Amino acid sequence: MNRTNLALLALVSSLAACPTPHVVSPDEGGSTVVYEDPRDKTPAPIPTGPPSVADARALLRLAAARAAAGDAVGARAALSEVTATAPHSLEADTARVSLAEQAIERGDFAAAKELAGEVAAPPEAPDAAVRLELALAKAEEGLEAFAAAAQRFATALSQAQARPVVEDAAEGLVRTSFLAGSPARAAETVARYLTPVGATESEVRQATVRVVAPALTPERVERLYADLPARDPWRPYIALQYARLQCDNAQPGPCFQAATFASAEAPEPAWRADAVQLIDLVRAWQDVKSETLGVMLPLSGKYGAIGQAAKEGILLALEGFPSVKVVWKDTAGDADKAATAARDLILEEHVTALLGPVGQLESAAAAEVSRRFGVPHVVLSSDEAVGGGAATVVRLRTSPDEQARAIARYAMSQLPGRKVGILYPENDAGQTLMGAFWDEVLRLGGEVWAVEGYAPGTTEFSPVVGKLLDSDKPGRGDAGFAALFIPDGALSVRRLLPFLKYWGVPVRTTPARGARGVQLLGAAGWNHPAVVDRGDNLSDNAVFVDAYYHDPDDPVVDRFAKQFYVRHQQKPVTFHAEAYDAAVILAAAVAGVRGDDHAVRVEILDRLFHTRNHQGATGLVTVLPGGAVARVPRLLTIDLDDIRMRLSEEEERAVRGARGENPDGGR
Repeated sequence: MNRTNLALLALVSSLAACPTPHVVSPDEGGSTVVYEDPRDKTPAPIPTGPPSVADARALLRLAAARAAAGDAVGARAALSEVTATAPHSLEADTARVSLAEQAIERGDFAAAKELAGEVAAPPEAPDAAVRLELALAKAEEGLEAFAAAAQRFATALSQAQARPVVEDAAEGLVRTSFLAGSPARAAETVARYLTPVGATESEVRQATVRVVAPALTPERVERLYADLPARDPWRPYIALQYARLQCDNAQPGPCFQAATFASAEAPEPAWRADAVQLIDLVRAWQDVKSETLGVMLPLSGKYGAIGQAAKEGILLALEGFPSVKVVWKDTAGDADKAATAARDLILEEHVTALLGPVGQLESAAAAEVSRRFGVPHVVLSSDEAVGGGAATVVRLRTSPDEQARAIARYAMSQLPGRKVGILYPENDAGQTLMGAFWDEVLRLGGEVWAVEGYAPGTTEFSPVVGKLLDSDKPGRGDAGFAALFIPDGALSVRRLLPFLKYWGVPVRTTPARGARGVQLLGAAGWNHPAVVDRGDNLSDNAVFVDAYYHDPDDPVVDRFAKQFYVRHQQKPVTFHAEAYDAAVILAAAVAGVRGDDHAVRVEILDRLFHTRNHQGATGLVTVLPGGAVARVPRLLTIDLDDIRMRLSEEEERAVRGARGENPDGGR
């Protein structure tokens, strides 16, 4: 139980010596006050009728009971009723202090100050007076008024008697005195109230740090570092905290300067040792080997095949940059190993930039390291959350969300209807694609008419299609939507299509004007020949997205596909192309940048952020300042037995019309 609830219970206990007022409900005779055995623990109901001090006391008792039961909201409601019932009473002032304490626990310091400030007169009881001072002190502390808070804490400390209250007030005085720029007063308070008699200066310093450290936010550290005089005994400690802060913010110069001061002036051996470690860290951090790239991939373990696939694309990309040297690290798909690999590449191999790894967890772990050291880093994860907020991390692979948004934009801009349906596998990928597609459709003014999920890997789609159509028999349901998004793999889609026909869903197999039926839409999982329905051509005219497609009419893509085949004796897939493009873009930023310190990385990051309209295997890529990437996934379609790039709707009608399809509908 927290101190607020304990104090409230203590108050009620102090009233127990008097007969306990209980307000009878209206059914028992209005608001008549009767007296009951103080040992009765039954909470009184919130009273009705004319306000009175007796009513307020009953409400305080109710608040205490609720607080004891863990019902903080109910206790707050009862306390608020006290202030409304008898606003000028001692009970109301007691309730205001309790409400202020609750507001402090919630972090609402302005409300706490207002509530405590409404207490009409200082309580006569010493314990109540200390409670009020502590509430006001903590409210001022929360509002960053540290000098005023220190004065309040000092007043409370002078009146406190119980040891827990003394320690609470003393720790508050230590914190606020230190933050107000008076660390000497903070240490004096620790020596007097929080350490044994005869404690050494070192013991007092360590005890002071234990109290102060949790309150040292980055902003407060920066202010104290700027304000404390150079000869202040506590400046070395603040310099050490400032050095850590600067290292965490990828600022090796200020980190080194502050750590050097701390190592020379700190009175505590442990502080000096920490400062020396930071100095050594910065020296390794600042040592950079130009044109050296660190690559992290899961080359072993259960994700080894994925890592090897990425390596194949990267090796082809680096053929165009002979001056760039590569240091490989195996993460084995493990987040901890990825973080270690990133740190080793930066501090031991002294690379200029990082590439990889692939998985979401390992990429996030490595990205946190590269962020801390300010090293340019291109991750090969497709997860949008990786590197979020890190100014040095770029994600170049297309995410599932981006795929879903792209196909939703096509549906809302090119199709005649605004209503869509969704059939999705109930796995992580399916749910992610479903959610992103749904959100984008709504954002663009469309309507999601029907949604149904199914177990991944199922081969019996009849029940789920029936639910989608809200029908119990084939042919009786009304699709009601112009497009159907199915974010699944090629084999599952191919198995599902006949069930749409069985249930009477007319599939739009031509882009002709006036063509009726439901337009099929998909994501990258469709980009495989297995999706093609070679029987009834139900997949014909389906539209989906992927980052890569071997378009022989695109010279950049065609050259990549042929070079990849020559080197690895296999056709590249999307992941190969994405790894290839990521390596080309990063290597282009690394190549030619000379130097041997961290300034090399700063220049590479600037070059990376100025990548404009890079024509790669996955299309045009632009990297903006801050790491945002502008690109458009490729829009693909099924044309009878082939997968190809989707043309504009007019061009699609012309191309398909040339082989005998009626551009105004039908074949």
